[in-house]
Order: sequence, then structure tokens, then C-alpha cells
Amino acid sequence: MKRSIVVRVVAGVIANTVLGAFIAPARAADVPMPAPYAPVARPLYSWTGCYGGVNIGGGSANKTFTDVNGTLDPAGGTLGSHTARGVVGGGQGGCDYQTGMFLFGIAAMLDASGIKGTNSLPNGILTDNSYMQWFATATARAGLLAAPTLLFYGKAGGAWAHDLYNISSQNSSFTFTILNRPVNVPSSSILALGSASPSGWTAGAGLEWAFFGGAFTAFLEYDYMSFGTMRVNYTAAVVSGLTFPIDVRQSVNLILFGINYRFGAGGRSY
Repeated sequence: MKRSIVVRVVAGVIANTVLGAFIAPARAADVPMPAPYAPVARPLYSWTGCYGGVNIGGGSANKTFTDVNGTLDPAGGTLGSHTARGVVGGGQGGCDYQTGMFLFGIAAMLDASGIKGTNSLPNGILTDNSYMQWFATATARAGLLAAPTLLFYGKAGGAWAHDLYNISSQNSSFTFTILNRPVNVPSSSILALGSASPSGWTAGAGLEWAFFGGAFTAFLEYDYMSFGTMRVNYTAAVVSGLTFPIDVRQSVNLILFGINYRFGAGGRSY
């Protein structure tokens, strides 16, 4: 009797073990397995959007003066030339659209200018002085991304400026003949005044970097502006009612550093 009970217990254990070996894999197949880990990629920086900012830099303006009617020199004769230099600064804004590694956009800039220059006239007793008060540009630009947050670009478009001119005496008084009229000119005084607002074209290139991958970008840019030849009407300060024209040929070179804040999509992190 005892032997029979032992045999049945042993047989039951063996049967359960064998059955469990077949059932366990089936149950394991029904248990959901966790999905493999896939890291989430961070979005690339986007340049699409609009921006605004400020800039500062330096510039030079190459000016050549020609006496049209021979008021101060023989008609058509040169009155000399000079390279005016100074600090510039102002603001800019625009909008860009990025497609792949390429960028296309429009931009506008308005800067105050401290570009000044002077040269002596061929007669050796008068000085020609110039002062650029401001300049503005409206351009299209196209760029290539060297990295998601580093842009190389070129730009071209229209340019405008406002210039002040004067002709002054040097350090001694003298009598000067203007259109066969003798004029007594005190030392260090202004003989005539003029102004002009020329328009022309501009082209430039630069690089812009979205530092720390944020909404702020910094740029370094070179610009060339050509205004051709502009006729400037001078008004004599020592002879009432006398005006005379002088042709001024002008081109400008600029180096600018600036900061932009990019709105909307332009601020996504990289």
C-alpha cells in the first residue's frame, strides 16, 4: 500500500515536470516584450523666419571731384580726390527661407555714418571736405550652410546715401577770383556748401553663426557700394546767390559686425 502511494506521487511529479517544459515556452511567447530603445534625434537648426538686429563697423569712401564749369579750376579739370574714413553703425532686418543646405532671403539696412575726408585743391589754397551722414541698402541674399548653425552668404541690391560737402580756406586769408569776381576769403572759413543723396548698387559677402544653437546669431560682413558720378550743386557762402556744379565720383567699402535675433522657426535648438 505504501509502495503504491510513493509510485503514484513520483509519477505525478514527473508528469508535471514534463508538461511544464512544454507549456512554459508557449506562455512566454504570450508575454509582451519591451520595444528596443531608440534615441530621439534632436531637430536641426532652422534658418527659416524673420530677424532684426544691430551692427557696427568701419568704412571708407573713395571720392574724386571734377570742376564742371571751371569755377575753381579749368572747366572739366580735376579738383583732386580723397579717401574718407570713419565708424558706422545702425540696424538691419530681413526674412530667410531655408531649403536643405541652401538659404534665400531679403534684407534691409540703415546705418548712421561718421565717414569723413579732405584733400587740398590743385590751387593749394582751398580744401575739399566730405562727410557721409548715413547710408541704406535693400538686398537679396543667398547662402550655403557649412553646418546646421553656420551660414556663408552673398548679397546684392540697391544702395542709397546722404553726403555733405564744403570747400574751405586753409590757414590764411586771401583774395580769390570766382567767375571773374574777386572775393576776400578769411582764413579757415567755408567758401561753399553742397549736399547730395546718391543712389547706386551694392554687393557683399559674409558669414553668420547661430551661437549656442539659439535664437541669436552673429555675423561678419564685407560690403561694396558704387554710386557712380553724382552732380553736386554748391552754394557759395561768400558770394550771395552764386551756385556752381561739381561732379563727385564715389565708391564705398564697409566691414560690419552685427547681432541678429531670429523670430519663430529660426530659434529652434540644434
